[in-house]
Amino acid sequence: MDCRNWKSSPIGVMALLLIVPGLGAAQGGGQAFTRMRQQAAQLESRPTPRTAAGHPDLTGNWTSQDQAWAFLHPQIDSKGDICFTNCKPAPARPQQTAARINAGAAAQGPPLRNFPDYKPQFQPEVTTFQHHLVASDPILHACANPGLPRVGPPNYILQTPQMIVFLYTNVNGNYWRIIPMDGAPHDADADPSPLGDSVGRWDGDTLVVESVNFTPDTWLTDYGAFHTADLRVVERVTRKGDAIDYQSTSYDPAVLARPWTQEHILTPVSEKLQPSSPCVEKDMTKMRNDAYHPNPP
Repeated sequence: MDCRNWKSSPIGVMALLLIVPGLGAAQGGGQAFTRMRQQAAQLESRPTPRTAAGHPDLTGNWTSQDQAWAFLHPQIDSKGDICFTNCKPAPARPQQTAARINAGAAAQGPPLRNFPDYKPQFQPEVTTFQHHLVASDPILHACANPGLPRVGPPNYILQTPQMIVFLYTNVNGNYWRIIPMDGAPHDADADPSPLGDSVGRWDGDTLVVESVNFTPDTWLTDYGAFHTADLRVVERVTRKGDAIDYQSTSYDPAVLARPWTQEHILTPVSEKLQPSSPCVEKDMTKMRNDAYHPNPP
C-alpha cells in the first residue's frame, strides 16, 4: 500500500488512528474530541431536512467526527510512537522488521477501547493474529476491500425513494453499496462479498440496513477481529438536524460472545467528494515502521 500521502489526507489520518497503536490516546486528543462533540451537538439542534416523502434527507458528503483528526499532524516521538502535540524529537533508529512490529503491537494489545468480545475458545486465534499482525492483517499491505463494518461510515450518501447508495473513499480504494428500499428480500443468488448483500427500510426517522452474505476473509476492526461467513451487520442511520448518528452492530454468534456495536457521529462536509489516491500493493519485505509508512518506492 502506498502510504506516502496519508499525512496530507483526512482519510489517511483516520486510517492512522485505526491502524497504529497509541494514536487514539495522543496528547491533546481528549480536548479535540470534546470540541468535536460540542460541534455535533450544535448541529443536531438545527431543523432536520426532509424529503418529499417525509423521511430525513441523508443525501450529502459526511465525515465521522470521532475519527476526523485532519487538522493535526502526526509525528514520530522519541519513544517511536506517533503523537500529535508536544512531541519530543525522535532519535535516529534502525529500520524495523515485521517481527519487531508484530512484537510491539502484540505486547500493547488492541488500542481500541471498543473491541469485539470473543468466546473463550476463539481468543487464542485472535491472539495469534495480533502476534503476526503485519502478515495477518488482510488490508495492511494489500489493496484489499476492508469489508463491513471495518470500512466505517459512508463518506457520501445518495438517497432516492427506491434505493440508497453509500460511497466510501478509503486508503485501499473507492467502494460503494447499493441498498434497495423497495421491501425486496436479500438476493439469494448474490455471491459473498466483503461488503455483503444489503437491504434497507425505515424505522420512523431511522434508516435500518441489514447486511448478510459476507466473505470470511475480512476483519470487523483492527487487531485480529476476525469473523465467519455467517456475520450479520445491522446499521442504524439517524439524521438529527445537520448531524447523523451512525451505529453498526455485528452479529456472529458462532465466535462472538455478544453482538458488537460501534457508534459514530457524522457531520456535513462542504467540499466535493474526491476519489482516494491509488493504492499500490507493496511486498512485505519493504514494509517499514514509520509507522507503516512511507514504503520505499
